[in-house]
Amino acid sequence: LLYCLAALTISIFSEVSFAASARAFDPGDVLAHLYKAAAFLLIYRWVFITSVNDPYLKLAQGEQARHLASFPEVNPNPVLEVSRSGEITFFNPATEKTLLDLGLSRQDVNLFLPPDIDTVVRDLGRKVETTRCSDVTVKDRVFSRTIHVIPRFDVVRIYAHDITQARLAEDSVRQLNEEL
Repeated sequence: LLYCLAALTISIFSEVSFAASARAFDPGDVLAHLYKAAAFLLIYRWVFITSVNDPYLKLAQGEQARHLASFPEVNPNPVLEVSRSGEITFFNPATEKTLLDLGLSRQDVNLFLPPDIDTVVRDLGRKVETTRCSDVTVKDRVFSRTIHVIPRFDVVRIYAHDITQARLAEDSVRQLNEEL
C-alpha cells in the first residue's frame, strides 16, 4: 500500500511537471520523465511484493509453523495438554502407544495427570508461568513428569519420561550398598 501511495504521489508530480513544461525537451519535461520512471518502478515493486513475494513468504512461515508444531507429535515420550477447564485437549501418539504397551486404553490418559490437577489449572489464573516435577507410577512403570503452567496459552502441558530402568538401577545400587 505504501508503494502504491508513493507511486500515485510521484505520478501526480510527473503530470504537473509535464503540464508546466513549455517545450518538448524542457528541463521540467526531463524531470517529469524521471518522475514517471520512479512511479512505474514503485508500481512494479508494489505488484511484485503483493502478488509474488508476500505469498511465498506466507507459505514459508506456514511451513515453519508446521515444522515447529510437529515437535510434540513426533516426541517419543508422552506429551499432554490440559485446558483451564481441566479437560485434556491434546495428547501425542507416544502417549497412546505407552498406554497400549501397558495394557491400558486411551481413556486411561488421565493417569498421567497429577492428583491435584485442579490446583495446577487454577494457577493459570495467577498469570505466572511455573514448572514443577513429580513422578507417577502407571502399572509397573515409573514416569518422571514435568508440569508447565503456561498462562499465555491458557494451558498446562505435561511431559512424561519413562524412568523405570533408572529407578531399578538406583534400587539395585542401594540394595548392594546395604548388603556391603
